[in-house]
Amino acid sequence: MKGLIYKDLMLSRKYYIMAFLYCFMFALLAFLVRVSMICGNLSYNEEILDSFGKNMYILRYIPCVIFLFAFSADGAAIFSDFNSGWHRFCSTTAIGEKRIAGAKLLSRTASVTAAYLVSLLYITIFCLAGSDSLTWHMISNVTAIYFTVLGAAFISITLSFVFQKKQTVEIFLTAAAGLIGLAGTSVMMIKLNSMNVEEDFDLLDFFRIEYGWIFSYILPAAAVFLAAAVVSAFFVSVRALQRREN
Repeated sequence: MKGLIYKDLMLSRKYYIMAFLYCFMFALLAFLVRVSMICGNLSYNEEILDSFGKNMYILRYIPCVIFLFAFSADGAAIFSDFNSGWHRFCSTTAIGEKRIAGAKLLSRTASVTAAYLVSLLYITIFCLAGSDSLTWHMISNVTAIYFTVLGAAFISITLSFVFQKKQTVEIFLTAAAGLIGLAGTSVMMIKLNSMNVEEDFDLLDFFRIEYGWIFSYILPAAAVFLAAAVVSAFFVSVRALQRREN
């Protein structure tokens, strides 16, 4: 099992290095904006300060989301196993389907957990820059994002085992994300149409006020989602591998 996990991480190491560099640049940009709000050019613009002050969660959490989603992928290493005939070779050895599926889930858990730790470090530095206190609420929000992204990564692994083609998995995930986005956009448009929108309407402030209550329940909901995802991903992945070999 350790060897399989090590193999997966080594196959993805170049992707993770590039992903970290790109994510670091975005996090650095958000950090510099925060510093500019304190002692830079933005500190002289009261309108911008007021807008960012109300919606500080964007600078605080978006870099964390980017880090976690970037490290939830493996640079198509899982499809390299299919293309190279690795799984066919494993079927002739003592390595079973459960070990193969378990190693994929554990290696992805390791990469996303590494991004989670980096995200906590970013949150800490971000708070220190603004002389803010690092609260449990902030940590729980990042943890909820971590659980959600990890669960989505497990679903992606399952689809990869089922379809074994990168294009098919991407189309499926894109369609699912599009449907969720379309449904959410439709609900928000209905809500906005029912409101008396003023000229100085702040869309980000609307999201914070209208949907801020979700953060009170997001951590337990994300934990339940992760638990369901890991169980279903393991058993469906094993069944998919057994079906392909038969």
